[in-house]
Amino acid sequence: MFRYLLLAISLLSSTAVFAQSKFEQMGVSFTVPAGWEIDELERAEGSVYFSCEQKGGLGTEVAAFSIVAIETDLREYIESTMAEYEKSLTAAGAKVKWDSGVSIGTIGQAAFETSQASFTVVDEIGPQEGSIIAFKACGNTVLLILSGEKSQSNDAAFATITESLTCE
Repeated sequence: MFRYLLLAISLLSSTAVFAQSKFEQMGVSFTVPAGWEIDELERAEGSVYFSCEQKGGLGTEVAAFSIVAIETDLREYIESTMAEYEKSLTAAGAKVKWDSGVSIGTIGQAAFETSQASFTVVDEIGPQEGSIIAFKACGNTVLLILSGEKSQSNDAAFATITESLTCE
C-alpha cells in the first residue's frame, strides 16, 4: 500500500527513526507511536512531505503528511485529493471504495476543523482501510492520509497521531 501513497503524494527517500516522541514540522506537531518512524522527509519552499510508518513493517501501515504554507478551501482540497488518490491507486491495479462522501469533523488536541473521507482499498495485499483528512493548522493547510489493515494496534497508533496533533 505504501507504494500507492508514494504515487499519491510524490515523496522522496530518507529515514529518521524515533521512539514514542514528539515530531514537529512547520509548527504542526504530533506524537510518533512507539515502534513507528518518520520516513520519506522532503522539504520544498513553503511545504514539507513525510510519512510516519510502522518500523519493520511492509509499508502497509502509514500516516502520510503534506503540509503547505497556504490556507485553502478544505472541501475543494479533499475532493481534488480524493480524485487524484483514486486515479493513482486504480492505475496501480487497486480498487478504491469511498465509504462516504466528504464529512466535517475535528482532529487533535486543538480540535482543528477537518474535511475528511474514509475509504477501503483492495489490492494484492488484501483490504486496507483509511481516511484522507484535510485541516488548517498554524497558518498551514495539512493533508493527512491514514491507511492500513484494520487492527487494534493500527487503530491505537493512528489515534496516538491524530489525538496529539497541535501547533507548536
